[in-house]
Amino acid sequence: MTKKILIPVDINNELLVKKLIKFVAYEEMNEDVEFHFVTVVPYFSQYDELSGSWSKQSKRYKHNKAEKKLREIVEIFSLPEDKCNYHIKEGKPKDEILACIKSLNVDLAMIPSSFPDISTYFFGSTALAVVRHAKCTVFVVR
Repeated sequence: MTKKILIPVDINNELLVKKLIKFVAYEEMNEDVEFHFVTVVPYFSQYDELSGSWSKQSKRYKHNKAEKKLREIVEIFSLPEDKCNYHIKEGKPKDEILACIKSLNVDLAMIPSSFPDISTYFFGSTALAVVRHAKCTVFVVR
């Protein structure tokens, strides 16, 4: 039985997330399920921090803005708040998603796939990396 589900969310592409609505609704019928929504913001390089172009306040602002947008997007699922967990990560999406899978010990990752190019014909590059390296079941929606 699925207890923990990780759902990566690209906060800049709400259409991808909408593909998951019916699948999340099905999983939500399980009373014990926990949903973990994660979004990944671009990494602040050490150079940016040293040059002063990104202060700790601007990092916090970017984090808060990403969390607000993530929560707005998750509202489309109409899930009870007690079943939702929110994670804002910084770095490369594939690396952070895989790290969340491991640290949260999820049973299932539900990942929407973007429109691939010729090098990743069947899945987007992030979805492909997660499928290859995840230590849990990965459900890809195109």
